Amino acid sequence: MLESTTVRETSVETSVLQRLPVVPDPINADPRVLTAMSAQLIRPYDTMMTAYKTETEELHSGVFRTANQAMLLVD
Repeated sequence: MLESTTVRETSVETSVLQRLPVVPDPINADPRVLTAMSAQLIRPYDTMMTAYKTETEELHSGVFRTANQAMLLVD
């Protein structure tokens, strides 16, 4: 997490970052991001993933108004 200091300039308090992340240098990631990145991966043929795929295909069929059984989802 980035630390900030409070600076008082002409009776107005301002929060100033001590370290400003600049790409492509390493940055301090938010702890929520690190927690999400450390979660266990879902494998492609896991029952949970196939359920997500089936639900997504059904939603896309409604959006594109198709009854075709063959659907290919591409990232």
